[in-house]
Parts: sequence; C-alpha cells; structure tokens
Amino acid sequence: MKIASAFALLNIAGLAAAITPAARFRLGCAILQDTIYCYGGGQYVAGASSFNHALSDHLMMPLTADFKVANAQSNWTNVPAPKNYITEPNYAFAMTAVSKTQYVIQGGAGYNDGKTMLKNKTVLYDAPSNTWQAIATAFNQTMGSSLNVDQNNNTYLFGGEWIYTYSDSDNFMTMNLGSLQWISTAPTNSITFLQDHASDIDAQGIIYYVGGKTSSTDFATMTSITTYNTVNNQWGSIPISGTVPSIRNLHTFTYMPKANKFVLFGGKQGLAENPKSITDICYTFDPVSKAYTAQNVPTLGSGSRYGHAAVYYMDMYLFIIFGADGSQPNLNSFAILDTTSWNWVDTYSASGNPTLISNGNGGSSGNGNSGNSGSSNDSSSGGIGSGAIAGIVIAVVAVGAIAGGAFFFIRRRNNQRQQKHHSQSSQNQFTMDPTPPNYFTSETQHFMMNYNGQNNSNRTPDPAFFPDGSSTTSAPTYTSASSPLVTSPSTLVGKPDISTIDEKSPSSFTPTKPHGMQ
Repeated sequence: MKIASAFALLNIAGLAAAITPAARFRLGCAILQDTIYCYGGGQYVAGASSFNHALSDHLMMPLTADFKVANAQSNWTNVPAPKNYITEPNYAFAMTAVSKTQYVIQGGAGYNDGKTMLKNKTVLYDAPSNTWQAIATAFNQTMGSSLNVDQNNNTYLFGGEWIYTYSDSDNFMTMNLGSLQWISTAPTNSITFLQDHASDIDAQGIIYYVGGKTSSTDFATMTSITTYNTVNNQWGSIPISGTVPSIRNLHTFTYMPKANKFVLFGGKQGLAENPKSITDICYTFDPVSKAYTAQNVPTLGSGSRYGHAAVYYMDMYLFIIFGADGSQPNLNSFAILDTTSWNWVDTYSASGNPTLISNGNGGSSGNGNSGNSGSSNDSSSGGIGSGAIAGIVIAVVAVGAIAGGAFFFIRRRNNQRQQKHHSQSSQNQFTMDPTPPNYFTSETQHFMMNYNGQNNSNRTPDPAFFPDGSSTTSAPTYTSASSPLVTSPSTLVGKPDISTIDEKSPSSFTPTKPHGMQ
C-alpha cells in the first residue's frame, strides 16, 4: 500500500517540479479527487494610484500521502494550461466545486490594469482531462460575490460589486450545469445584498450569506444571517441568539456535513489600505440552534488571516490557504485546522490520525495517537521497510526527472512554435462598443470611451480567448424579465476609485487603484 501511494504521488506530480508559490490573497481553491486546486489571486501593490497585480497560475497539491505541514509549503506544482486555452489573470472572483472532478469560476477583478475585461467571465475546469470550458456570460463582471451549487446542479451567484461602475451589485443569478445558461432572478426587496462576504450551502439546500459589506464603506451586521432556500426558492433572515461575532469581511464560512455545522474563520475590519485585525477568529455556527460558538484557535502569524481560501476535507481538516494578515499583505503559507479538537495540525495524516500542535484544547495529538502521524514507519509491522521504499522512490524520482527533462524540452519547443499565435499581445484583439450604454453614469461613459486603450476594430479575436464563441458586438439576452445591469460582452473599462472622480468635471478623471485591501 505504501509503495502504491508513492507511485501514485509520483505519477501525479513527478513530471512537474514542486514549487513554493508566489504570495497572494483573494484566490480560489477547491478539492477535486483528493487534490487541492488553487487558481489565481492578487498581489498587493502599495500606493493609492497603483493597481494590484493579478495572477493566472493554476496550482495543485495532492492529499493522498502524509506530510509535515511546515515542510509541505513547497509541495505545490503548476498545472499546465491546455495548448488551446489561455488562463487569464484574476482575483476576488467567486469559485465553487460543482462535482468531485470540476469547479466553476465566475467574475472577479480580472486583469486589473484599468482597461482590460475578462474574455471568459465564467469558466468550468475539469480535472481528469485538464480542460477548461468557457460559459457564455452577458452580464458585467462582479468582484466580491459568492457562488454555491445545490444537489440538483444549480449554481447561485449572489451580490458583489460591479467592476465597471464601482456600484453595489443587487444581482442574483442562477445557472444549471446541464444548460449552462445564466438566468436573472429578482429577490424580494427586503434582501440586503452583500460584497466581500462568505457563504456555503447545507445538506437541506439552504445557502447562508454571512458578514461582508453592504457597500464599499459599510459593514454588514453579524447579528443576523441572510438565507436562500434552494428547494422552495424562499429568502429568509436568521436572527442570531447568544454570542455574536465581530463584524468582518474577506472571511470564510465553510460547511461541515457530518457535524451539520459551519466554520466561520478569519476576516478583517477596516477599509482600503488600513485593514484592522480581529481577535475572535474562529466560530462554529449551528443552523439548528441558530447560535455561534467561539473556538479557542490561536491566530496564524500576525493578526487575523483574511482574503484566504478555505477547503474542508475528510470531515475533519480545514485547510486555510494563503491570504493576508495584520503585517503581511500577501502570504504563500497554508495551515490545517483539526475541527475535531480545534488544534492546528503539525503532521497531516491521509488516514485521519494527525499529529497536532497543542493550544490548550486537549493534547498534542489526534485520535489517541500521541506524537504519531497516521501511517507508521515501523518496519517490524510487516511489509517492506522504509529503507527499501526510500530506495524505490529515489529510483523512480530519477527516472521521472529524466522523463520530465525531455517533456519540458519538447513542450518548450512546441510553445515557441505556437507563440506567434498565442502571444499575450493578442489580448488587444477585440473591439469596443462605439458608444457605452446609457444606463452608465456620464463619468463612467467618459472613462469607457477615453481610458479603454483597446479600440481596434480591424483585428480578429484570438479564438483561444473566446472558446465559447460569444460575439463581441451582439447585445445580451436574458430569460428573465428582470435583467441585471448589463452591457455588451465587448465593453472594457477599468474599475476606478469613485471617490477620486470629480462629478462636475469628468475629464479630470485619472484611473486609480480600483480595489486593494477593501
């Protein structure tokens, strides 16, 4: 069994060098086939007149073998993009696993350069085939929204902030994974839309929307939780009894199916470039009693973690991945929280018997195995000893290294041949609408016409950027009479800081940092 696991791991990652990823925040992660996949993220750039840097890399880390967490920060490998598809830089997007092998990304800040929109605003990734599918999306990009999927393969996109107008998104969209068509749904007037919030869906099909902001400057209350019942399509609000967590945004809210509870982790207060850490970093929420319970979990690093990704595995492990904290605006470390004891994990066990870091919650090891990880290295227990296994692994690694060298040499040669067709310069190969839609403000229309940097109607879009074949000039269509704020898929505009716009003199507008540590 040990040898099989070793060969399986080498088969997954042997042809790609293990790396320590670049630091980032507001990325997206999901677990597919016992492997964590993470996409994109942003890198903070100081200064109000600067744009944060968006990343386009795709990372994976298998969870089929034991590892010491402190030594596993470089266990990631890059997932190569298919040759007929170009992954786009993005962060602050909505992302969710929709099956055991696929996840969906929607919206986000995108290129974040003040002029370029995402070519593919909704994409579906399939892990077994390592392929991407773009899903036609007519409405504008939102950042800071949330995406959930129910047991009937319906996805639900909620809230966020329109990236072009800097205004709150009062939008609720649904899409069935069979039809792959977005439908606009009008919620009741009593619903307060959120941005930079967190959400998850329980076993009964109820989505819980927690915390965040109600505008770019106002925080949402934590004394109640907005809910949407996907079974009867009813909105609701749950008043919280007992302990109420402090207000926060850029936190995570993760469902634990076996316990039928949620984990609220991290977040921050403060706006723009002045984040404020919180001290009550971890709670469980019981949807039956409608109450939070504070968990005694030490902070990671300096201050509370925010802008991170959280994924739940094996009904016990909560992975807290990258993000930022009180002193570091970008992080590339991950930690694992054992939700059965509320201790941080020292040694991850694929069989569910981790070694823990004691924080006063009872012991330094999990499941009664003090000081030991789940898999024993005692050769007297039968089978091949650790020395023999090590020799086999080293031999396979050597063969893998040779094969990997040949693989990357061939791939590099092929990439050079294809570079003329898939050059990054082809990002400018699409057209602008001649006149912005009149439902935008005059300031926004002015920005769209004067700061797009993309007016070139004589060039043809690179199909690698438009695999869904959507037109760059046709008007959007909807299956609901209540359509959201929309624009042609070709409209490009950066996201200015609305506080810098001179309402009386639109020509004085200068693009500034569109979204940083808000």
